[in-house]
Amino acid sequence: MGDESHVVLWRGPVLVLALVLLGLGLRLLAAYWACDEVHGDSSLDAVMVADIAAGKNFPTFFYGQAYMGLSEVYVSALVRRLVGGPAVVNFMGKVIFSTLFLLALFGWARAVGGRRAGLAAVAFCLIGPLHLFDLYYCAIMLQITLLLWWSVALSLRPPRVWEVLGLGLLAGFGWYTCQLMFATLLAAALLLAFAWRWRLWPWPLCAGLFGFVLGSWPWWLWNLRHDWQTFSLAGTLRGYSAAAGLQLFIRRLGELFDLPKLSAGLLLATALCFLLLLAAAAVAVAGRFRAEPRLRRHVLALGLMVVLNAYLFAISHFARTPAPRLVMPLLPVCAILVGLGAAHLTRRAPRWGWLPLLGLVAVQGLTVIPHAQRTARQNRAIRQGAGPLVEFLRRQKCTTLFGDYARFFWLNVATHGQFIVSDAAVERCAEYERLAENAPRIGGLDDFAAQLADFAPASGGAVTCTNLAGVLVAYKLAPPDQPRRVLAPDEIAGIRQQDDRDVTAALLDRDLATEWAAPLDDRLTQTLVIEFRAPVAANGVRLCSAVGHYPPLWQVERERGDGTWEAATPPLNNLMWFWSGPRIFWHGAAFRLELAFPPAPTRKLRLRFGPARRADELHFSELFVYAAAAHADRAEPEALPDLLALLRSRQTRRAYADRWLANQLQQHSAGAIAASRERAVFDRDADEPPLTRRAVPQPCPLQADTAIIVRQADAPITRATLAALRIPMRETALDPWLIFDFAPGAWQPEFGCYDNLFWTGLACLPDSQRNKSTATRLATLARTNAAERALRLWPTHQQALRILGAATPQPALPLSIRYNNGVTLSGLTLNATTRAPGQKLSLTTFWTFDRTRLDDHPVVFFHFLDAAGNLVFQDDVGLLNHIPPHAWQCPYPGELVPLQRDITVPSTVAAGRYSVRCGLVNGYTLRRYWPHTALPTRMLKTSLPLDITIAPAAR
Repeated sequence: MGDESHVVLWRGPVLVLALVLLGLGLRLLAAYWACDEVHGDSSLDAVMVADIAAGKNFPTFFYGQAYMGLSEVYVSALVRRLVGGPAVVNFMGKVIFSTLFLLALFGWARAVGGRRAGLAAVAFCLIGPLHLFDLYYCAIMLQITLLLWWSVALSLRPPRVWEVLGLGLLAGFGWYTCQLMFATLLAAALLLAFAWRWRLWPWPLCAGLFGFVLGSWPWWLWNLRHDWQTFSLAGTLRGYSAAAGLQLFIRRLGELFDLPKLSAGLLLATALCFLLLLAAAAVAVAGRFRAEPRLRRHVLALGLMVVLNAYLFAISHFARTPAPRLVMPLLPVCAILVGLGAAHLTRRAPRWGWLPLLGLVAVQGLTVIPHAQRTARQNRAIRQGAGPLVEFLRRQKCTTLFGDYARFFWLNVATHGQFIVSDAAVERCAEYERLAENAPRIGGLDDFAAQLADFAPASGGAVTCTNLAGVLVAYKLAPPDQPRRVLAPDEIAGIRQQDDRDVTAALLDRDLATEWAAPLDDRLTQTLVIEFRAPVAANGVRLCSAVGHYPPLWQVERERGDGTWEAATPPLNNLMWFWSGPRIFWHGAAFRLELAFPPAPTRKLRLRFGPARRADELHFSELFVYAAAAHADRAEPEALPDLLALLRSRQTRRAYADRWLANQLQQHSAGAIAASRERAVFDRDADEPPLTRRAVPQPCPLQADTAIIVRQADAPITRATLAALRIPMRETALDPWLIFDFAPGAWQPEFGCYDNLFWTGLACLPDSQRNKSTATRLATLARTNAAERALRLWPTHQQALRILGAATPQPALPLSIRYNNGVTLSGLTLNATTRAPGQKLSLTTFWTFDRTRLDDHPVVFFHFLDAAGNLVFQDDVGLLNHIPPHAWQCPYPGELVPLQRDITVPSTVAAGRYSVRCGLVNGYTLRRYWPHTALPTRMLKTSLPLDITIAPAAR
């Protein structure tokens, strides 16, 4: 361990105690300066501490972050429960764990290089890099230090059951705490496996596994209840370039030690001190490496720690995150090396050996402490300057605001919950998300205020903005008040994109399965021109996408009487806001792109779209144009009591309604009415991470006690959908809504089978891609009425045909060619065996499937050969390209799926008889599948018992 004989025995413990007490004092100072922190993460810690101390919302999952069970938060909550709630108490858990980290670091460094190394390592971390002084990841650093120290100790001797049990408990708790522990756990496991020569010690191994499960039991329990969501860790290893990631790793390591903050002179001095200490550490290790097995194990542990952390960091998304604290697991390793180097230098040169270490500590003091003090003053100034802002918001009764999490979440703590500030995109706290969702009125701060200020007037509403204490505030948001009606499809003469292609059918067929997907031009723009049959006082446009692809920029233009265009709206960034009821909401399942503008008679509208956000195409399923209506609707809040009374009288238990109304129905009925609320907000517990919002329509299953509630302006859309599906729901007008529900005795079981019915927020629309699955559900009822409904959706549905006693489609030529991917060609029908060049062969093939879904992309080919066996012409068709995907997903025994194909005979084909061969290939690999058949087969091509006669071409 080194020569310590010249040190008086009692001086060692005194020096350790003095350094630890000094470190405790510095950490208390850091907590005092940080207690007014306005950074989002620190504010979130304070919210968690307050919630746990109050006995609510125990955040097992760190309020939506990928860090479970942060110990310092629970300890801070305990201290707050015992001594009250001064702001500095929120950091007491961090102070305690950071001080324990100094003790553990001394113990590990002392085991590696003696007491001097331990003292030097503690001195190096007394102030430490800025992130250590800011008390980040204290519990994680403590666990890393203890885990590696303990692993090295166990690796030097045969394992004892109780020791391995304790190590397993510690490892399990580390796994439960944070995914940054993964590399450390892997390093410890590899170290022990290497030291024990991969020997299996049954009882110690069982004890270690038991300890690991016991130490991480909240993790297992939580994941069992939440579909193993924390395995998202695997998704962070995205296969990034290791070389590029390692460059970022080195940069983050420099940022961790505050090197970019140093002047040129201090940077040079710091680099020299580091190099001198690391070189001294290398010399010390080299001199003792062969003689001391214990040192070799410590070096192996340190090496594994560095290599695994660096590699996993480099290939994961952490490398792309501008947060140097994510490389903090390597801080204990660096401290050990600094301690080894300082101990070696002081033995060789007692007079000046401490200077490099003291130089590093001095630089830390000169940079970290002034920076922390300056930041504390700025934070306090921000808090004090927010007084007028808070008072103004209180007067406006605007208690719920959308604001940037990192900049404004601290208002939740500073005002003790008087105001709720929520970041719509990344809200961590489920309680705040629900409060923001259900708030009767909202506002916005800074960036969110600017978004609301742009969107509200562009969508027909109004907003008031002011600047207080350097913060832009948006408040008094008023919804659009101009009456409107939706134009019927027959009032629109046509819709054309900028290359003059007609896209009317795709956008006006009121079917989510069809869409307009348009490529962008060289300027990454696209236009749609909407022409009306007669001049229309249009005042709004809405677009719905079944796949959630919306452009980030768009504008509406109106044609003047002289044929020129004028801007009806300014260009608007798509910020994913939309109106529902009296307030604005931020996207979700019922999102639709909308703009409103003053009505003026016109024959044409032109929509201009900017670059696509996620693809090189635009994707829209339906377009709705609105025009001025004769009378204004009653305000929704005013009509809400009447609607609730009506639904109670009809014993409605399920309702589909737009977002504001759905929230109100859920609240005022105390959950008795299950409404179509926002899933990301309401379908997660307080300990779950935020769910991904998908801006797509949602299924709309019907029951006898279901109501569909739409605004009267949008009622024709749902009315047409229900009429097309022949679902007889009665209509009740209650201004401003129209309620669709089932009259007493009108409900039939087949109405509950329509899983091709979708709720878009403003109306119900069908999705014909699910017609086959809906027909199958109807046919399984084995009722005549249900079978007739099934055949309206899927005319060849064989189970429904059998129920009605009708003939099912059968091939004229039965076959049995079963391919080794589970697809069988069961027959074919050819309309005529004689054709002339240029004419079409109408070929219908019949297929059966062994599996409910194909994982490959099968392509069937037909080769037409002359008498000499030469290939003259052919036809290839991808089965999945021409059969809707739902046709493959709902097979039943004996189902024959027909595929009709028109094959044009080339004009160059000579007259004569031609034989036909067929085969099946994988569309991705182009490898042919093996056919199992009694028919002649050569080169995986099967000769069909069918000849084609090509007649001479007409002169």
